[in-house]
Amino acid sequence: MVGGATPPADGSAVLLSLRRMDRIRQLAAGQAVVEAGVILQHLHEAAAGAGQRFPLTLGARGSATIGGLVSTNAGARRCCAGAICGGWCWAWRRCCPTGRCMRACACCPRTIAATT
Repeated sequence: MVGGATPPADGSAVLLSLRRMDRIRQLAAGQAVVEAGVILQHLHEAAAGAGQRFPLTLGARGSATIGGLVSTNAGARRCCAGAICGGWCWAWRRCCPTGRCMRACACCPRTIAATT
């Protein structure tokens, strides 16, 4: 967690932890389907076990989550080569507190989403 995510002491904000959404659902044919709370190092280890590689690496790989990396479009050292996390995402799903879920894919900007 970063300092900007620290809630005010008056209790007017809510922090939502996605750490328990930590399953790697599928890892095959150069494609991974993971939940937002998967830790980057765990994805590296699973990919290596399947003879594959996830290209993003950074110093905080033991604590950084995929959801956090995607939401900030992290790039680490590879960003100079044009490889940032959002570029490796084919699709993502965003669910609102109301239960409405939206799905977007890499073929369209993140601001365009289809309701699923």
